[in-house]
Amino acid sequence: MAHRGCPYGCTYCFNKPLLTMYANKGKFMRRQSVERSLEEIAIVRGRYPLKFIKFEDDIFVLRADEWLEEFSKKYSRRIGIPFNCLLRPDVVTEDIVKLLKEAGCFSISMAIDSGNQHLREKALKRYMSNDQIEKAFHLADSYGINTFSNTILGIPYAKIDNELESIELNIQCKVAYADFSILMPYPKTEIGEYC
Repeated sequence: MAHRGCPYGCTYCFNKPLLTMYANKGKFMRRQSVERSLEEIAIVRGRYPLKFIKFEDDIFVLRADEWLEEFSKKYSRRIGIPFNCLLRPDVVTEDIVKLLKEAGCFSISMAIDSGNQHLREKALKRYMSNDQIEKAFHLADSYGINTFSNTILGIPYAKIDNELESIELNIQCKVAYADFSILMPYPKTEIGEYC
């Protein structure tokens, strides 16, 4: 993990309750330096056979900034191992995808959550259009980066037609690997309290 925390308020995620718990107790979103992240990877690579890296950050980057530019240059030179990271479709830009590709990104995971925009916004508070989602997946694909999707079944008020919309959106996005999970309304999350 190179980053901790997330600025978004998705109803199923632990970050929003954590943000509330730790309000006024320091910076919630934290980012390691590129150097520290690379050092940690080098330590692991020195101890174990390492062929692939999966960054488990809640969201790997929010924009193409100095951190990502430095990461792109140094990671490809010093580590050079293919990796996967998690992004939100509504933050994906060509600059981000280009820098990730230059770094050696093999795949990007992005949450579709629901193929129905109304359910996605009202039940999950994920404010992005189907068009934004499709564009993000197609952009990654245009750079030769594989895409994985996460989609949630059993969202409150979802009907079978909504679940079929989710399958259709995955198809439209040309997802390389589509993961469908059943909603887990964890305690203390907004959707957990609602359920």
